[in-house]
Amino acid sequence: MAILEATPHARGIWLRNQARDRHALCDMLIAYRMSLLLCGWIDAASARRLLTSGVSVAVGPCDRPLFDVLPHVPRRPATDRFATFQILRL
Repeated sequence: MAILEATPHARGIWLRNQARDRHALCDMLIAYRMSLLLCGWIDAASARRLLTSGVSVAVGPCDRPLFDVLPHVPRRPATDRFATFQILRL
């Protein structure tokens, strides 16, 4: 699940990774200019690439709907241009 805008009224989209390749998926996330990737797992290389491209990454539990997890993601100030990485403990 990728979140277009990390706001209380966030809009999420599902991106299909047709290439089944982590590099292709990162390319899509960066091209869509995501503000937040909320996922259950991510490899370190992909997380670093997204973070350096300005996409914040939050890792949450896989057994809960992502829109139930989203309110627990701390919000960045609008002026903050640096991406963040966080592991959510719910």
